[in-house]
Amino acid sequence: MAGRYVVVGASGILAPLGALLRAAGVRTVGISRGSRLGEGVWDERVALDTQDAGAVGDWVAGRAGEVSTVVAYSPAVADGGWPLLGGLAGRVMVVATSRWAGPGAPAPPWAGMRGVVVLQLGWAAQESGGGRWHTPAEVSAAAMGELAAPWEPRTVVLGSVRPWSARPR
Repeated sequence: MAGRYVVVGASGILAPLGALLRAAGVRTVGISRGSRLGEGVWDERVALDTQDAGAVGDWVAGRAGEVSTVVAYSPAVADGGWPLLGGLAGRVMVVATSRWAGPGAPAPPWAGMRGVVVLQLGWAAQESGGGRWHTPAEVSAAAMGELAAPWEPRTVVLGSVRPWSARPR
């Protein structure tokens, strides 16, 4: 693992990923809307609303070549922001919510982007029955495992996405 990693959603579900990346010796940029920007361990923190594709475009401008990998939590990025982030780095990991695995889900906005690894979030089964959502630590550990693996486009599911009726509410 080398280069600079940009993580979108750095103060929430992916906050623990910063410490994991730092332990692996990579430089990090944590992007968040700013309300909890202090969460996580990041070399650089950026307050940026990635729901605003124009703001993403302004931030991305001039950064080509300085970023090796982008990791982005799907609800944090506007549809128009995906191609901008994809152009920033040769490697993009999408941490996709269960919405994208649901019956009849539309094609996601990152469909057609090259070199994308999708970490499809599901839910964890519980011994008592039913399921629970994965914690930030579990999601970040799964993301780190995929980032450390040989890079090839793929979709990896964390937990279960079927049967859909078992999805936590």
